[in-house]
Amino acid sequence: MFRLVLASLIIIFSINTFCQSISPNKVSKDRKAITEKKLVKNPKTFLENAVLRSKKVEKVKVYVETSLGNSDISSTFEFLAPNKYKFVDVVSGKTTKIAIEIARQRFQLHNEKWIKTKEDYFPLRDQFDLFFPIKFRAENDDIFIITNVKVEHLEDEKIGNRDTLKFRYEIKYDDPKVIDAGIVWIDEKDELLTQIETESAGFLGRVNAKWKYFYDVEIIIKAPKDFIEQDWIN
Repeated sequence: MFRLVLASLIIIFSINTFCQSISPNKVSKDRKAITEKKLVKNPKTFLENAVLRSKKVEKVKVYVETSLGNSDISSTFEFLAPNKYKFVDVVSGKTTKIAIEIARQRFQLHNEKWIKTKEDYFPLRDQFDLFFPIKFRAENDDIFIITNVKVEHLEDEKIGNRDTLKFRYEIKYDDPKVIDAGIVWIDEKDELLTQIETESAGFLGRVNAKWKYFYDVEIIIKAPKDFIEQDWIN
């Protein structure tokens, strides 16, 4: 389950201070650019579209860092369209799981040997949505019903060499003990998810996580050459 006004005033004040050395047309264009960059008319719709757009890319690598109790968990999920997936789980510095799924064929590394299991063994394709943790509406099999989703556009930031739009979201459920909130950064140019920081609470207690999304990296997913075929991994 994860000071626009002040900034604008400062920028406008700076432009007015130096307007004598800048042509009126240049000032007008700068103000227009600032307005276009900052204004998001419907933050909730914008964020929802960004999530949907990020799910439809031809390839994506998602890196997740989670703190759960005394354990630090890092997970990597890779996707190559149309049907290749890879998942790696590292708990407290130790790799605990490596799984590959290609066209409904699933392979998992177990005791340094690759095992081919039946396709219904926790399919990775069904876990794909879990790596885009923001939900906007309830589904039939949800334990808790979503009652409200609130999204606020914050002051934009730069992450690395990326200009990003920054949002805060809060999801309320019919059980007040369940918490789902976070901060989202969306690439200003392609409007894809860049980073999410989530805070949630539920059956597992309070969980904080950081999600990072990469779309321009090389991703290679191949089936292992040697494997043992069996129904289940003990």
